[in-house]
Amino acid sequence: MTEMNIAIRVYTEAGMFFGIISVPSRLRLFDFINLSPQFLNFMGKEVTDIDEPVSNLTEIYVNKKAIKLLTTVFEDDGRGVGVKDTVYQFVQKKPVSVKISLSDYEITGNLYSSEEGSMSDLLEKNLPFLPCTEVKIRNINNNRSLDVSFAAINKNNISAIEKVG
Repeated sequence: MTEMNIAIRVYTEAGMFFGIISVPSRLRLFDFINLSPQFLNFMGKEVTDIDEPVSNLTEIYVNKKAIKLLTTVFEDDGRGVGVKDTVYQFVQKKPVSVKISLSDYEITGNLYSSEEGSMSDLLEKNLPFLPCTEVKIRNINNNRSLDVSFAAINKNNISAIEKVG
């Protein structure tokens, strides 16, 4: 089975980790992190700053319940290179602009709900993470912001979601 390596940032209460995760090429990153194993395994390092140079990666296991959010470092990495070979059932979706509040972060971006579905339907799906695109993450503690193309947000860490626009 071919795998693709994706550069990620993992935000937890304990700190932020930079790493490289190996995802089977037939899966999107979002599908992979919503699979059942409790721990997410990747080669990485704890970092104190987004721009910190990283070397000497070691094997890390992070409890998925501890993840506040996970982002890709490079645009479109979350889609996966092998996805074009996989046929997904087409579902018409509409973007919903939102502001999401976590304990230390304010996130703005787009969630996607089906044409017939409501935001409630999206939130009640039995998946631990919500996919969000065109994301701006603001750290409330230091007021620093970061723009990323994709973030997976742990629903258990969401304090509130507000539709905007």
